[in-house]
Amino acid sequence: LIGGSVRFFRSQEEKLRLQEKVDNDSRDQTLKLLLPIGRSLATNWANGNRREAGVILSHITGSGHEAAGIVSSLSKLLKRVEPVRLLESHMASLRQSFDDWLDNEPAEIESDRPTDEEMAAFEEAEVAHGEQFRALENQASRFSQSLGVGKLSDTKLSPALIGFVMEGVRFAFSSDEDGEDDLVLGSRLSFLALISKYINWIKRNRNQTKQLQNELYKREETLRKHAEFDEVHEDDLACLTSFYAALGVAPCPELQRELQEDEHSGGKDSVGKMTNTPTSAVASGQRRSSRGSVATSVRSKMSSVRSSLSPLYEQDGVEDDASTSSLVTGVTTGTGVTGVTTGTGVT
Repeated sequence: LIGGSVRFFRSQEEKLRLQEKVDNDSRDQTLKLLLPIGRSLATNWANGNRREAGVILSHITGSGHEAAGIVSSLSKLLKRVEPVRLLESHMASLRQSFDDWLDNEPAEIESDRPTDEEMAAFEEAEVAHGEQFRALENQASRFSQSLGVGKLSDTKLSPALIGFVMEGVRFAFSSDEDGEDDLVLGSRLSFLALISKYINWIKRNRNQTKQLQNELYKREETLRKHAEFDEVHEDDLACLTSFYAALGVAPCPELQRELQEDEHSGGKDSVGKMTNTPTSAVASGQRRSSRGSVATSVRSKMSSVRSSLSPLYEQDGVEDDASTSSLVTGVTTGTGVTGVTTGTGVT
């Protein structure tokens, strides 16, 4: 019943969000859908579905004051019942919202001589796309803030958070895990801008900071050795540089050497761009399409993105097992983060 309600809500979500800006009827409709689903999730949260919860949690921003209040109250209740499961729902929600953002990149203008109307429409769509990402960053910030004020409100969250961030890093560096995704290398690096909202919790633990730094170095080294590294967009690399800065650690030695070489040689145009914040880099309106052809646009062929997110797959009507609860346990493997989450925390 919950799954069916969430799927219906999801099918109406985009239309409701657009209408909420102009009338109150759609806002009332959103509240009518949020309330019963939220109550059902709260009642069954010990075995609740993370992806379904993630859909509801995404309305902590962008759906009006009343909807934000409902979701905030629900989040507090879910955190009291099972805080680690709530953290996993944050990841599900952020990935889903990020995928939606990727899907919504404005299509390239095909004409060699576009009209003024086409250019104006394209620029307007670019601005809206940038605003959508800023809203997504705000969503991640609200999620992080809900974990505690000044300190984590539950001791179970501290060991879980390093696994959460490590899984976010793994996803950000992924591109074509199963041969079905058609993504330009590095096109998910902007996801680091969302995960950076949780970095303040990691920086309080020196061991966790070092663990995350080593993971970043390892994944960036692999990225730079890839045959298609030259195709990585500068804005995406800027997100990686900003993530290092948020963590308070130096970039990997390879990146430092390149920056020093660029400075000594007079500086490439890309050097300045690589120090942009995630927001300014993403919202600048620059394309992340493949340099080879519009047909290989980063965002235009995302039909199979969700199939690669194995740590978050859940079947309707089936309780979560250890494999879907393993998102936040802090041991990294080739496919993500492994471990077992029990009803009392992380083991």
